[in-house]
Amino acid sequence: MEWVKGGKVCVTGAAGFLASWLVKRLLLSGYHVIGTVRDPANEKKLAHLWRLDGAKERLKLVRADLLEEGSFDDAIMGCQGVFHTASPVIKPSFDPKAYTEILEPAVKGTLNVLGSCKKNPSLRRVVLTSSSSTVRARDDFDYKIPLDESSWSSLELCETLQVWYALAKTQAEKAAWEFCNENKIDLVTVLPAFVIGPSLPPDLCSTASDVLALLKGETEQFQWHGRMGYVHIDDVALCHILVYEHEGASGRYLCSSTVIDNDELVSILSARYPSLPVPKGFAKLDRPYYEFNTSKITSLGFKFRPIEEMFDDCIESLVEKGLLSLHSAHQRPLSYLKFDVGTSFTKRNRKEEMEGIKDKVCVTGASGFLASWLVKRLLLCGYHVIGTVRDPANEKKVAHLWRLEGANERLKLGVFHTASPVMKSSFRPKACSSQGIYSYEIFCPGCCRLGQQEEIVEPAVKGTVNVLGSCKKNPSLRRVVLTSSSSAVRVKHDIHSNTPLDDSSWSSLQLCQSLELWYALAKTQAEKAAWEFCTENKIDLVTVLPAFVVGPSLPPDLCSTVSDVLALLKGETEQFQWNGRMGYIHIDDVALCHILVYEHEGASGRYLCSSTVIDNDELVSILSARYPSLPVPKRFAKLDRPYYEFNTSKITSLGFKFRPIEEMFDDCIKALIEQGHLFL
Repeated sequence: MEWVKGGKVCVTGAAGFLASWLVKRLLLSGYHVIGTVRDPANEKKLAHLWRLDGAKERLKLVRADLLEEGSFDDAIMGCQGVFHTASPVIKPSFDPKAYTEILEPAVKGTLNVLGSCKKNPSLRRVVLTSSSSTVRARDDFDYKIPLDESSWSSLELCETLQVWYALAKTQAEKAAWEFCNENKIDLVTVLPAFVIGPSLPPDLCSTASDVLALLKGETEQFQWHGRMGYVHIDDVALCHILVYEHEGASGRYLCSSTVIDNDELVSILSARYPSLPVPKGFAKLDRPYYEFNTSKITSLGFKFRPIEEMFDDCIESLVEKGLLSLHSAHQRPLSYLKFDVGTSFTKRNRKEEMEGIKDKVCVTGASGFLASWLVKRLLLCGYHVIGTVRDPANEKKVAHLWRLEGANERLKLGVFHTASPVMKSSFRPKACSSQGIYSYEIFCPGCCRLGQQEEIVEPAVKGTVNVLGSCKKNPSLRRVVLTSSSSAVRVKHDIHSNTPLDDSSWSSLQLCQSLELWYALAKTQAEKAAWEFCTENKIDLVTVLPAFVVGPSLPPDLCSTVSDVLALLKGETEQFQWNGRMGYIHIDDVALCHILVYEHEGASGRYLCSSTVIDNDELVSILSARYPSLPVPKRFAKLDRPYYEFNTSKITSLGFKFRPIEEMFDDCIKALIEQGHLFL
């Protein structure tokens, strides 16, 4: 049978927590999706599905009932693939009714779906969502040997302990294997651990509700977990698609990022979110120690996200939905998610603290690639933001800012006059009441590689000094954070390969000029001018020096850096060739670093921001392995560039942790697909 990616597939229980993410990922991959739901007319329950990219063109929702034989016939007929995710979830209960409430729908519903699959001559493969609970509910294993897909939970033990969910999932999967073996149906099962991540449906499922309760200090719902495996919801969706598309996939696939005890989990969360009332510990349960062996799915090239990221994404979603607040009545909340900012830089009186009043800050060039992310993060932190733009009336250019959470209440866009195609600024006095200034030049490396010196350097330097001139007139000013660049550090002759470059390093102006590296020259001169001005005028300045910034673009038009990444992913080398060896950083990390150094009272000087430094060939090797369907170049011509590393200990000493390069490109690629720029 010829194996073709794409086509028409069916997802059962499409409105559910996990199924919604699977539908989202399938649509982004170009599939036509038939989703089964209980009531296709229920707009409240299904609105989140119709908002997905591609839904209007390639999503159809139809009615089906797990307990109604033949109910799935019409939905499945003509589909090449079926993803059966629909199954009730229930916690341990001593109520005998629980047995029939979950077991019958799980087993009978699975067989009803497979019965419809049997009638479909177009069917290629069925992917069934099982559970890691079908592997670990047993008392006869050696704790020194990680559990893998060959392990099955004990039905007798599940029944004795009245763990109905594990019993239902185990019986349903066993019934599925028996049915598919008898009827020669190609079946693959995915066994996810406890699923964590953002909820697309408006109503939280039981797992997301349990996490919310934990973050609010409740222990009852989480207590019974004991030791548990955890996995990001997006990873589960991607695993389903991977085992559907991979021709050699067969059998069961355990899907878990990490296995930890409750006490370990709350220790991680308490350290990461000290303002949340996360429980300090749990009562000890008499549960066996176990680990999972997930080498079967990772051997297909899959990489799981760490537990920190899955909870970060979950918490961000809960905050955005208004279900969780990071604010405290007696202390200023954390900037957001990725670090403990320690003592807040901003001093306010008791009344301000009690009312949760935040600073008013100004972000220059607010509609740009990086600045948009900073505006997003500042609004999520409760700041009032004055954003300067060239034309506040240009709806196309600023619409993405008005869609941000909190924008209607706490964002104001002001005029940013430009007398140059790149930048030249004069600020209206209304910015002068801001307590903090985040200053950006609104150009990117790619647009000035071949530019003329006077078109790049003068606007950068003069524009920066103009902004600082307005800052000087503002008696409310507390601190200015200037976005510089790692290019202000690394363009120099005297690089020693054994000594990583740090914040004390400055690029050589002469070398920049002789090599016609106008961007590096402009950034270096602008930062030097800023330090000179602020020192003379006693302005508290901190500069952030990001490496090559990678991540999702909020503005509709791609800036040059994102365009370069897109070209690379499409197999072009011209734009990326000049990078050679380069540091990389996630765009959200850059935004968070800006807020950290603004808020941290002890922050001073320059902060180099880079997750990793690698050569072009190393980068394309990572991308080719992670995205084998993309025509990423195999290699680049060697450039005569010095070897260097970055020492970022100054920013990490404040508690900051950078995301790995895989994550920044994953997020970037995901956004490019969602925006229709790239197809897998």
